[in-house]
Amino acid sequence: MFGWIRKLFAEPAQLPGLGFQPRLYELDEAPSGSVVVSIENDDKTPMEFVVVVLRDYFGIPFKTAIQVMLSVHTDGSADIRAMSRRDADRLVSRIRDEAIKHNYPLQCTIRPIEEPRQP
Repeated sequence: MFGWIRKLFAEPAQLPGLGFQPRLYELDEAPSGSVVVSIENDDKTPMEFVVVVLRDYFGIPFKTAIQVMLSVHTDGSADIRAMSRRDADRLVSRIRDEAIKHNYPLQCTIRPIEEPRQP
């Protein structure tokens, strides 16, 4: 009867490794010149896949990844992590490749971190 709950909270299989180790930062700790990677919501990509991407490629603990996925689902997108532009390009490319391989339209975006305005 509640199989969908067990399925949601059971840890899904892992994605293949990235082949590199991106240096990830929390958004408020990112060095100058960093970019932020966001995940966009869509109606086709399974929630489980998004959780696996967050866990395996962004290093977010499983239970937190579920919360972030739900935030993406309800808010339309979420800023995930900050990193160098080079790492972001490589990471987003790998995520897109995995999504395409599974026939999912998952989209990630890269944008500069807005610098705080000086008074």
